[in-house]
Amino acid sequence: LGNSSSMTGNGAGAGAPLDPRLHCQEHGERKKVYCRTCSTLVCIYCQLHGEHQDHDCILAQEQALAERVRLDRLHSVVQQRQQQWLHTYSNVMDMTEAIRHSSSRREDSLGEHFRHLRQCLDQRESALRQVLR
Repeated sequence: LGNSSSMTGNGAGAGAPLDPRLHCQEHGERKKVYCRTCSTLVCIYCQLHGEHQDHDCILAQEQALAERVRLDRLHSVVQQRQQQWLHTYSNVMDMTEAIRHSSSRREDSLGEHFRHLRQCLDQRESALRQVLR
């Protein structure tokens, strides 16, 4: 297969090396097919006659569109989960504050009960001392 026609249309100038990410090293053709079996870009010749001949292949443009759709869906899921997380975090912070407030009130109440008990004990002690005198 001749690759002189494909090399002249690459925009890189005559004799310039082709970018191996975009062009087949074996055929010099632009990689326009995505091999799903190998998860790689290949040229049409590799798909039709080469090592990817019996593989599950699709046009790279179609695969790119499918990936964009998949990424958009994933992005939406991430945004939803972020909103859920923020809502849950806010609830946890509210609960934490409520627990602190409740704990503080209970501590104050407990202190008041013990002050009252001490006062009652002091009164009882005074009353018993007066009886003993």
